[in-house]
Amino acid sequence: MYLSGHTERKLFLLYLDSLKEIAPWFFALDHHHYARWLPVHIRDMESLPTSVYNEFIEHGHWVVHKTASQQCQLIRLMNKIME
Repeated sequence: MYLSGHTERKLFLLYLDSLKEIAPWFFALDHHHYARWLPVHIRDMESLPTSVYNEFIEHGHWVVHKTASQQCQLIRLMNKIME
């Protein structure tokens, strides 16, 4: 869910929801840096200026693709395995 939210252009809200879901695991598994900074990142993303937040949600301008492909190699591999 996190990977698809992060790679699909218009799924910014899914990305934020996924981060909120996995945040407690960083505390439980003693990943101190992630446990400390993930809530800060979530707060920062939720408190973006309205124009930026709307641009992320409506147009998906929060993801940068390094290749012409819309999917990362890991998602392609996962899709092949699930077929």
